[in-house]
Amino acid sequence: MKDTYNGRQFIALERDKTALLLHQAEKEMQQNKVKLAMRKILFEQQQQNLLKHKKLNQHIERQKKLKNVRLHWQMVTLSLLLFSLMAMGAYIISRLRQREERLRKDTLNAQFEEHIKDRFFQNISNRIRQPLETIVSLNEQLNMNSSCEMAPQQRK
Repeated sequence: MKDTYNGRQFIALERDKTALLLHQAEKEMQQNKVKLAMRKILFEQQQQNLLKHKKLNQHIERQKKLKNVRLHWQMVTLSLLLFSLMAMGAYIISRLRQREERLRKDTLNAQFEEHIKDRFFQNISNRIRQPLETIVSLNEQLNMNSSCEMAPQQRK
């Protein structure tokens, strides 16, 4: 009977051991389920973060492209403005040179006209002076000759 008692105790111990192992396995499975659920949640969070980062990177790339486009148009506008200023400067310089050339020509024309006028007056004065001197000298000669012949009453 001792053998049966021992056999029953052994079976009861084995059953308790199996129940304990089963309970421990169930606990481990439960812990693994919790760990798996946690990993799944973590994985979903990582996927969400990855999507957020991807969207953020896309937004940053769009902003960079927009900035580059704005910078490009600013450079184009600045280049056009600079070109316009240079064209206006060239136009103003050409107009000043034309005006300077016109003034130079007008000055030369005025100097030439002044020279012609001076020569004209020199010629006129010589041409008028010589005949006038001749007339005056003839008149003086006539006056001298006639004063000798005329009476004092006639001279007055």
